[in-house]
Amino acid sequence: IMIIEDDPATREELVLLLKNESYQPVPVTDFTDILSQVMTQAPDLILLDLGLPGRNGLSLCADIRKSANMPIIFVTSRNSAIDELKALSLGGDDYITKPYNILVLLARIRAALRRSSAVSDSEILEAKGLKLNLLKGVISADGQELELTRNELRILAHLMTHAGEIVSRA
Repeated sequence: IMIIEDDPATREELVLLLKNESYQPVPVTDFTDILSQVMTQAPDLILLDLGLPGRNGLSLCADIRKSANMPIIFVTSRNSAIDELKALSLGGDDYITKPYNILVLLARIRAALRRSSAVSDSEILEAKGLKLNLLKGVISADGQELELTRNELRILAHLMTHAGEIVSRA
């Protein structure tokens, strides 16, 4: 998940939040050529601020839409209906105003990823007949599925990625 946010405190908060939810955040810190960074990284989702140094988030969204179709969620302090309407009409998938509710933000991220069908091989782990969908937090085997808690998901994902190794309790 690419984070295009110029405020360092907000950007680091989003990075920490996403890491804690087992996502791989990619924060943008160089705002000179954001579009090429987006195209190079090809993220599954973008969290985009409206007010960026040297460039408006709306025009960036429009340029991204010309060549890519990943979900874009605007996360901004601008709460006017006009800004929200512009953001959505230029290709944004969602619009969340700061201060945001963390649980709502995470739910919207999951929903956008689910809608985009961005489940790649790296988001599904397999070991000895078990399939762990990291995006949905679901384990499946023999045609049965079980939804996991966040901690269960983290532990099982770590164990599955380190199969055959001795894993520390930490």
